[in-house]
Amino acid sequence: DVTEIGSKKAVQITNIPAHQLSKTYNIVITTDNGSATIAASALSYVKVLIANSQEVMQNAGAAIYAYSAAADAYKAN
Repeated sequence: DVTEIGSKKAVQITNIPAHQLSKTYNIVITTDNGSATIAASALSYVKVLIANSQEVMQNAGAAIYAYSAAADAYKAN
């Protein structure tokens, strides 16, 4: 789904199970100037959180990453 946030647009991939937070999705962006494909996952946002200068954001990113890793390990067994 594409959502408008002010003058920008965001892609939302909803209902991602915990064990698939690290799954990569190929997203095609098309404009009047052509198109480009990017690879992203829910953990792409986590990277932004961890790079944030606010400790609370870093902690949130680290918690989501740990949750994803634990879900991956659980699903593998």
